Amino acid sequence: MHPVIKPQFDSTSNFYDGYASIFTKQKKDGLINEAGRIIIEPVYDFVGNAENGMCLILNNDKYGFYNLTTSEVIPPQFEDAEDFAEDLAGVQNQSGKWGFIDKQNHVVIPFLFDAVNKDFRGDTAEVTLGEDDVYINKTGKIIGPATSKSTVRKRELIGTAGQLGIKKPSGEIVMPPIYDYFGYAQDSVFWFRLKGKYGLADSNGKFIIGPDFDYLTYFSEGLAPARIAENWGFIRPNGTIGISFTYQAAHNFSHGLAAVKHQRLWGFIDKKGRWKIKPRFEDTGDNFRDIRSKYDPVVHFECP
Repeated sequence: MHPVIKPQFDSTSNFYDGYASIFTKQKKDGLINEAGRIIIEPVYDFVGNAENGMCLILNNDKYGFYNLTTSEVIPPQFEDAEDFAEDLAGVQNQSGKWGFIDKQNHVVIPFLFDAVNKDFRGDTAEVTLGEDDVYINKTGKIIGPATSKSTVRKRELIGTAGQLGIKKPSGEIVMPPIYDYFGYAQDSVFWFRLKGKYGLADSNGKFIIGPDFDYLTYFSEGLAPARIAENWGFIRPNGTIGISFTYQAAHNFSHGLAAVKHQRLWGFIDKKGRWKIKPRFEDTGDNFRDIRSKYDPVVHFECP
């Protein structure tokens, strides 16, 4: 019995669609075809399966692609990546946003999404944008919410990534497609981002407070952390300032206390902005919460 491919590799995988991975003692991956010819030299930390004529490659925690048809390489440069499907691949940039590239590494759909949930199948892919899962087409246009038929939604996104709007189930457009993205509604109030700035609106699209903040997140116990320039504070659902913008960082309230950073150290304030635990910690790993067992920590501290 004569081997079809002579012994020469330290380790291999099974063949998949005509290709098999090869591994060296230096823990490097490559790829061979069924004739035993090395298609991808074993110089990468990881080589994925052949999908749509392309292979994922990984080096130094960065992802790229190898084109099995042209032998061209898209150098490892992405923080994360999905396999090619329908000639497009979802990739993540250094800012944590996802977009889609073609096999020539051209950006076809900009880096505007928070996750790619399902690769393109036909003309649609499922992505996460802000707090919403939506379907997009190959131009990046939103074509509908990614929800089951049994789910009842109070709003639907319209437009394209980076130019989003909201319409009600009745078809009434309450916010035109000019916004970056939106948060979920909390008691008929939700945050939005417009040209990089955050504001608050009600369920009818009326501004409670214009896009004046550099960052704004969800309300907890009646207050939401917000940032103006480098200063953090808290606002109320009616848009008024609840606690002045004097902190270097801030977390949500929990059990009546919020962790805030002041002069490079963390402490805890109450809802009137009074110190309850003065700043003396280098970091706080969590907010206060109920203890579920004797092994469950309340707050993790790192003291200088």
